[in-house]
Amino acid sequence: RTESEAKRDKGLFEDKAISAEAFIKSTAARDTAAAILLQTEAMVEIAELEKSYTEIKAPIDGRISRALVTKGNLVG
Repeated sequence: RTESEAKRDKGLFEDKAISAEAFIKSTAARDTAAAILLQTEAMVEIAELEKSYTEIKAPIDGRISRALVTKGNLVG
């Protein structure tokens, strides 16, 4: 939306239908929206990277459960 408004305002500014201030505001809004998009994409990439560190991979197949026998128990 901000991209199309900036393009429209550029044409209007060249035709002297809007002020320089209005043109600058629309281009600033476009640039701000683009920066926010890049920031959001970077945050998603960081979150995916952090998520990849949360996976636990065992070197062997098996089952995890609580230990039924510990050191010092009498086993029969």
